[in-house]
Amino acid sequence: MEYNRAMRPHHPRAVFALSTLLWSVPAAAAPVRLLPAEPGWFYANAQGDRGEVSATGTFGGQPVWRTGVVLARVVDATAAGAVAKTPGLHAVTAHGPDGLVLALDFGPEADDLALSRSLYERDDVVWSHPDLAFIPTAHDLPDDPYVEAQWHLENTGQSGGTVDADIDAEPAWALATGAGTVVSVIDSGVDPDHPDLRVTCGYNYIEDSADCYPANGNAHGTAAAGLIGAIGNNGVGVAGVAFDADIYGVRLIGGATTYVDIYDACVESVDAGAAVLNNSWGYGDGCGSYSLPGAIREGFQYADTVGRGGLGSVIVFSAGNGNCDMGGDGIQSHPTVVSVAALDRNDRKEGYSSFGQWMDIAGPSGGLLTTDITGDDGYGSYEGDNNYTPNFSGTSASAPVVSGVLALMFSANPDLTADDARAVLCATADMVQVGSAGYDSRGWSEVYGCGRVNAAAAVVAVANTGPGAPVPLGPTADPYADRVVLQWDPASDPDGDPLRYALSVTITSPDDAEDSGLDTGGSVAEPTVYEWDDQTGLLLDITELVGAGDSVSWTVQASDAWTSSDAVEGPGFTVQPIPDPPEEPEEPEEPEDTTPPATDTASVDERRSEAPRKGGGCATLGGAGAGLAWLVVAVAARRRSRPEHVAPGEVDPGAQDSARPR
Repeated sequence: MEYNRAMRPHHPRAVFALSTLLWSVPAAAAPVRLLPAEPGWFYANAQGDRGEVSATGTFGGQPVWRTGVVLARVVDATAAGAVAKTPGLHAVTAHGPDGLVLALDFGPEADDLALSRSLYERDDVVWSHPDLAFIPTAHDLPDDPYVEAQWHLENTGQSGGTVDADIDAEPAWALATGAGTVVSVIDSGVDPDHPDLRVTCGYNYIEDSADCYPANGNAHGTAAAGLIGAIGNNGVGVAGVAFDADIYGVRLIGGATTYVDIYDACVESVDAGAAVLNNSWGYGDGCGSYSLPGAIREGFQYADTVGRGGLGSVIVFSAGNGNCDMGGDGIQSHPTVVSVAALDRNDRKEGYSSFGQWMDIAGPSGGLLTTDITGDDGYGSYEGDNNYTPNFSGTSASAPVVSGVLALMFSANPDLTADDARAVLCATADMVQVGSAGYDSRGWSEVYGCGRVNAAAAVVAVANTGPGAPVPLGPTADPYADRVVLQWDPASDPDGDPLRYALSVTITSPDDAEDSGLDTGGSVAEPTVYEWDDQTGLLLDITELVGAGDSVSWTVQASDAWTSSDAVEGPGFTVQPIPDPPEEPEEPEEPEDTTPPATDTASVDERRSEAPRKGGGCATLGGAGAGLAWLVVAVAARRRSRPEHVAPGEVDPGAQDSARPR
């Protein structure tokens, strides 16, 4: 047999070359067979949670079908080769960027539940579960009340709404419009030819093609895309929340979908550059209870850890339209998922909107004006224009509104992490229905999450221009070993953000040739590098780290909450030994007076006139004058050797506290 390297067009299901796989299987497309589900259980994920298929053929309350395929994540290529030798295996396809998520087709007669349990017990398998098929339920209510304008962007009370019961989009647009961001709409497909949308087609998992057009006339995905990114300022139609964003369309709704399709859709979207993955669908109305399968869990994790170059992409899901507690919903429970409830134009919970412990935030719904499939297909028309529909509703509508706000946030700050985006989204939301929502001490409600999304507040909170570089000051000359202080001027920051400074200091010490007894030829020891990343002051005392003869080089950079300046190199220097003070001279002994007693004035004068003369007049100071001169020198030397002296090249250290490495 030969290994299946077949690649579906523009699709991440490339079967990656694994050098250790010397086996082969026939080329095969994704399974399209839907087999009756048998009751039983399987390990849903790597954590060992049990998934139960009921006697009525449901999983989490949703009807499912067997496909005869088992999904498994293996630890490496060698494990892939070993697993591929499992008896009874008909075909294998590899998924994901590393090719280690395997779809193992055992055929229609296999007991895929039992096979998945057996594979799970292997040490070289991370998780294994059947690739069940199900039909996603779109979370929309297209027959909800009609509305004549996009009140969710600016609510002026039109059609009986409450003034300002909106997302404050217009103030946000002063800072960001979504330019430079991509939002993946994983849905029923998106009309790529709509004049009010910028669409790149991803994969069509319903028809196994690269065309994302909703051929069955299902306008659900096109409506969601319009709420996110309908083009603004183009003189036609409507404006999306992030009207300069690009849409990446993936067709996943409209037929049977498998777990590996969802995994691939996540990976594909991330690899296409999506900052946000919008999902206005779920298991039924979100009222069932199930553990999240490992394939879907890993797809979500891929978005969070690989998306946007490692900063993370955010996954948004509609909470569901069952007006039920979604606490058992495995999708909503995942920590990286933003779960969105629905509000009407008066900031009240839509009656259908589900609730529960996984709720994150609420968004407008209940009849939103947005894009429709062009032509006669789709939901209908708005004022005779078939390209638009005024009645897009359900949590299917509230989720893309939140996705659009996230796109604005990433447009305003490309350095924003997914974790920070989720936190800011919640922290800046407006609490609604405070008297009845049951907000806890953290400001969270199981009905509204953190409240109604506020685009302006969220964008203002994250909009950022990075700081400039700090200016190193000194030492500007070689300092003495008893005080070595690095100093720099503060960096400028256009946003006025509080700044922290990161320093890297490299210290190179000379070898001690005398102690080793070897001729080193002037060689030096391996340099030692010290790093600090949380300095708030403008100096760093490194005296305790250096000694005489050490050479020091260093850099400093400034950081705000999200980004850093370039690292700037400070002036290098060599640490000088502390000079020894001169030795104080011994006090001269008083000379013995041998002068004979004077007998008369003349004899004394004569003797004085005969003594040798020293000139310059200094001789008159005698021993006392010499002692005073030495004392002045000694005092000066002692002052120089005091540790309080200002080292050469030090720039006004003043009385600032010295920073120390932690």
